[in-house]
Amino acid sequence: MKSKKTIFFYLIWVVFFLYGIDNYVFERKFFFNELLSLVGIIFASYFFVFSKEKPKLSRTSLYIFRALGMLLLLCLVHLVVSLTRMTSLYFYLRNSVIFYSIFTFFVGFFAFPYLEKFLEKTRPILWAYFIFALVFPAQYLLERFMGAVFFPLLFKNYKWQSLIGIILLSAALSVRYESLTVIMVLVLALFILFLPSYKWFKISFFTGLICLLVGFCYFAPNLNKYKEAPYSVTGNIEAVAESHPLLNLDGNSTWRAVFWYRITVERFPENIAGIGFGTPLLPYIKGLDTIPVSNDDEHDMHVTGAHNTYLTLAIRLGLVFLILISFVFHYIFRYFYRQKQLLKQKNQIFFFYSFFTVSAVGFFNLVLESPTGASLFWGFLGITTAIIQQHESATTVST
Repeated sequence: MKSKKTIFFYLIWVVFFLYGIDNYVFERKFFFNELLSLVGIIFASYFFVFSKEKPKLSRTSLYIFRALGMLLLLCLVHLVVSLTRMTSLYFYLRNSVIFYSIFTFFVGFFAFPYLEKFLEKTRPILWAYFIFALVFPAQYLLERFMGAVFFPLLFKNYKWQSLIGIILLSAALSVRYESLTVIMVLVLALFILFLPSYKWFKISFFTGLICLLVGFCYFAPNLNKYKEAPYSVTGNIEAVAESHPLLNLDGNSTWRAVFWYRITVERFPENIAGIGFGTPLLPYIKGLDTIPVSNDDEHDMHVTGAHNTYLTLAIRLGLVFLILISFVFHYIFRYFYRQKQLLKQKNQIFFFYSFFTVSAVGFFNLVLESPTGASLFWGFLGITTAIIQQHESATTVST
């Protein structure tokens, strides 16, 4: 008979997996993101405030905790300041998901000791569900981006057959749910997985960033054509696309480029400190609805993102956010590349792979600013940090 404590933590992982696999039902109908955030707040309060025995953090996990603590403080500052500059309380509260979802990190961190046993018992069920959802695709069965985050966890051991399986599942998800983003995320995650060292990761990252900035500067005059009539809150994307053959290849990419140009270049230097919560990303004309979505422009410009989650939070929270999240990624990636063989031996490398996947989704879509994805990112960050804590603590004890 399992203890009540074990059952409690298994239930937490059930909620986490249901939320990530099918947020259309479990977040939009039952607010699982908010439930996980609340559990995270309770965990953090218990372990760091009320518990007599405070958790002893290892060196790397301590750095990550400190970075997250400063990020929470940064959000609190913006929550207070935004009370004087928000457009409405409703939009302010909608944006606050950026703050409270961070607490799901503590769910991943403190509940991790029960995750591996949970997966051993539920993998057959997960396999059956994913196969069914891929054979009979439906919006209410599987989230078309985040479903790929769980594919690595279907495999226990790191083998070439497991990687082939992940690739085939991702390809099936891309085709059945009509999402090219899944393939882009797969390629990026595999690229991270196979890089030989952290040095090569940094070289690749900064090379890509420089190429992106150079391309951004080159196309700036073309992107500025968004101002041409007819009016749209996001701009005249057709005029921009027709101004250069490369910009006419993919409408979604061009739309993103225009959006990024407007919130970075045109909102400078306000975006250095951050525009806060409850404020629009782009100026709008009240009462108009100029883009093909269900809500009007006012709503969309307050609650949507730039379809790059890190850029969206950088605009809302300022340059300090980019610095803090860069520190977090630095510690995770540095540990991953230094201890890749150990992670393979412990059958824990796929937890990192899942974190890389949800992180990669953030480059192309809403994650941290949306209740349908935020807890998945912070939860997997908590899981990877718990693994680091486990390994470093064991090393300290043995020495």
